[in-house]
Amino acid sequence: TYLDALEDFPKSDVRLQTEKGTGVCQKIDIFKERLWYAYEGDWMQWHELSAKRVREIMALNKQGKKVSSLEDYKVEVNISQFEFNDGAGQDSLTRFDQPKRRRKKRRNKNRNQKRNQSKSKQK
Repeated sequence: TYLDALEDFPKSDVRLQTEKGTGVCQKIDIFKERLWYAYEGDWMQWHELSAKRVREIMALNKQGKKVSSLEDYKVEVNISQFEFNDGAGQDSLTRFDQPKRRRKKRRNKNRNQKRNQSKSKQK
């Protein structure tokens, strides 16, 4: 499945030509259909683009046209839309830990045994 999805995915070695500079692919996520690009020389600033938008830019570049910038094609991520749930279904991380053993009170046990022995000797 991964290899099939990779066939339809834009090639990561193709550089995107923009008026602002050349975009170089830094990372791909096939399952989310996202690619991250950075301008040459500005490697710390990544721009997340959808695979569909990258194909559009590549098609325009083949025609000899440059897009204005990668920022115009960025994917807007709304962080508040994500809901973080426990993947294990609200289970505790310590659910398999052994419970602590309580120390038995031998003192009382020994005392009771001595009492029982003395009572049986008296009878």
